[in-house]
Amino acid sequence: MGVFSMDDLVAFVECLPDEVIQAYRKQRTYINQILTSHEVDKDSPYNKKLFKRLERGKYIVNPSLEFEM
Repeated sequence: MGVFSMDDLVAFVECLPDEVIQAYRKQRTYINQILTSHEVDKDSPYNKKLFKRLERGKYIVNPSLEFEM
């Protein structure tokens, strides 16, 4: 799995049309809030544990995440 940075994700999301992602969801603060609230190590009842933070601004998808097909 590849490491992605906050800058990479912001650049990708900004390229998407507003019909796919609304403009307010393209803001860096919104994206950062989503990433930090769904980190593996966070303790929250709404946490989906989707991302693992490697260092400040560097993430990977949770390596222990399982998908059902």
